[in-house]
Amino acid sequence: MEWSQIKPAWSFLTGRIGEMARLVCNLCLALTTVLAIYGCDTQLKTDLFANDIYDAVNGGGKPVTLHAIVMFEIPSSNYLEEHSQQISSFLQRHFKAVKDLSTKNVDFDSFCVAKTEIPLYPTKNPSSSHPFFYLSALPSDKGIEVSAHVDNNKFELFSRDCENEFMQRINSKDMSITIEFQNDTRKDITCQVYSVYANQKPVPLVGEISLKRREPVTLDISQVHIDYIIKNGKSVVIVLPKISGIKKS
Repeated sequence: MEWSQIKPAWSFLTGRIGEMARLVCNLCLALTTVLAIYGCDTQLKTDLFANDIYDAVNGGGKPVTLHAIVMFEIPSSNYLEEHSQQISSFLQRHFKAVKDLSTKNVDFDSFCVAKTEIPLYPTKNPSSSHPFFYLSALPSDKGIEVSAHVDNNKFELFSRDCENEFMQRINSKDMSITIEFQNDTRKDITCQVYSVYANQKPVPLVGEISLKRREPVTLDISQVHIDYIIKNGKSVVIVLPKISGIKKS
């Protein structure tokens, strides 16, 4: 068979191969884009001791620094190694004293984990240098109210920055907030908690928990409460008894 006879078939075949190659390239590009925007869940976990709260209220207006962890979802376990500078710079723009970045796998998800600091302010109006999330402790008729705050403007900057860096905005449903609270006083205390899971037990509105000396409790703020905090800027999470009758450790 002469070339002139098979040339049309050959041209058709090579054209189809080219189309298939372009399709595969486009599919790979789409998958790469999906992976790049995959991770955006953000978890904040902060330690909080009863004496931190009493120190803040009686400390002459000075904030108390709390040790915390921020977890930021990433596409894979090796993503941090490949993009460590980008992730580190992003977190440092929105959190204080970011250090010790590492990777943690939770079920089938991968997270970048970093140590940070969360301020506990004894005032309603702290300085403008605060991060987008912080706590406050203020005396009231009920006791000492500990509120969780989200600065709406700074949270919007955080979300837009995430979109610029990782092609995905963060909203309230991507956030989870946990307070690891411990009674480090010398007496048992009873405190009120609002719309949380206390050691995974739901407290839908308000409830009381009693803690023995040195006893801890994990408080996961409910999703509806997080939505409310982000929308309104703040909300009470814990109310402790006033320091009268409570001896510090």
